[in-house]
Amino acid sequence: MKILSQLHLVLFCLLSSCSTSNLYPPGVKPEVIALAESSNREIILKVTNSFQLDSLGHQYLGILFPAGEIRHEFLEQALLQKLYTELTLRGFRPRIDLERTPNNIKIDQLKVDLANVQLTAYDLLMTRKVVSKVKLKADFDSLRINVPISYTMSSAYSEYKTMPFKAQLQRILDKSLDASIKDLLNQLRIK
Repeated sequence: MKILSQLHLVLFCLLSSCSTSNLYPPGVKPEVIALAESSNREIILKVTNSFQLDSLGHQYLGILFPAGEIRHEFLEQALLQKLYTELTLRGFRPRIDLERTPNNIKIDQLKVDLANVQLTAYDLLMTRKVVSKVKLKADFDSLRINVPISYTMSSAYSEYKTMPFKAQLQRILDKSLDASIKDLLNQLRIK
């Protein structure tokens, strides 16, 4: 009877670690906003989300049994905030409010589409493997170059964690998005 109760306790702990995890965008730091406002290199930034799903993946008990879901209801906002931050750190002043941009003023434009995102956690006895995959499509129309540049990139990132709960899952997704954005901007030669 004691072994059965211990087995129930272990099973409960495993299943509770795999409940639904809702992730949220990190936000933009006030220092980044102040830095953006001080720049005179403007760029219009538009983000779309053709992925259109809130579910990023599952947390698997063992390798085969899905026991929990990983959700993010604000992926487009998260990507926008991360692009805003990275462009600001590269010396730009991202403009998001396109309605207030006069038509007669020509400004560099960056359009980024979130084509796919996956975040999955696999239980491997005493540790878990967390895998994040991101696919971004971008169009960059620069005043310096007369031909618009299009680029599609996919990236994958994984880590082993002892118990990746919501905060660790968020951190791994953020690392994956950050690396994808930096690679995307480098490939588009936005410096």
